[in-house]
Amino acid sequence: MQMRVTFQSRAIPLQSAIQQRSRDLLRSQAEVSSGKRILKPSDDVIGVRHALLNRARIAQVDQFMGNIELGRADLNMADSITGQVADRILRAKELAVQLSDATYGPDSRAAAAIEVDALIDEVVALGNTTFRGRHAFGGENTLELPFTRTGDTVSYAGTDNGVFRRISNDTPLVETTFSGTGLFFEDRDATTNFTTNGVFNALAQLKQAMEGDDAEGIASSLAGINEEFDRFVAARTDFGARTERMNQVFDRLEEERFQILDLQSTTEDVDLAEAISDLQLRQTALQATLGVTANILPVSLMDLLF
Repeated sequence: MQMRVTFQSRAIPLQSAIQQRSRDLLRSQAEVSSGKRILKPSDDVIGVRHALLNRARIAQVDQFMGNIELGRADLNMADSITGQVADRILRAKELAVQLSDATYGPDSRAAAAIEVDALIDEVVALGNTTFRGRHAFGGENTLELPFTRTGDTVSYAGTDNGVFRRISNDTPLVETTFSGTGLFFEDRDATTNFTTNGVFNALAQLKQAMEGDDAEGIASSLAGINEEFDRFVAARTDFGARTERMNQVFDRLEEERFQILDLQSTTEDVDLAEAISDLQLRQTALQATLGVTANILPVSLMDLLF
């Protein structure tokens, strides 16, 4: 018995082939347009997991690098301020050496006392420096004015601890907002917060000796002034060391970021030359399938009736 091949039995396999070729072509178009070989999680489950881990690490590295950028700016500012304070102390030292000489009289020392008084005001102003909307030497209290002068005494409203930043997972926290304690002074009164054993006290002692025309007192104040000068020079050295440590960590993070991005590209990105070649091949395959279909399935009214 002769069997008739119906239109539907011929069309279904060809229709499936066209649909498959179309899906392949759409896939190639998506890969070329996006530049990615993983378009959905099911494309490469392990690759997606690695890609997510890489992205998380890149975000963390970017955060660390941002912290370092801010920290370096803070340290550069602190270095500049401590340098300016050291310049004021050095000027006070010059005046002390000069006015301790017995050849100078009360008028000269009184005029020098006025200059030292102005130096105290300048150091207070430097201690109250704001940077990026925060008081740089208030410790954890970055909003309140740290130093307030009352006569020859200066009170401190900040905290004894600074603010620290994390710059990587494997290095210690780095202080980038600083306490005035240990820099501008060593101690303060628990009730009044007046500072003691610091730059303000050394300058006030010199000023009072000049006002009293006390050559011996002026000479004896030099020890405290030298000590404060050395303290600020040491602080600048410490700031420089912290900056260098940040620079080293930044360079390491930058290299790590480059390597992760390279790995991420290998995991996610498509080989564009290969993808374009595949796209062209799949376009050709679809066109060929459509051509074959058109030849095999010439549609007429009689074809649809059987």
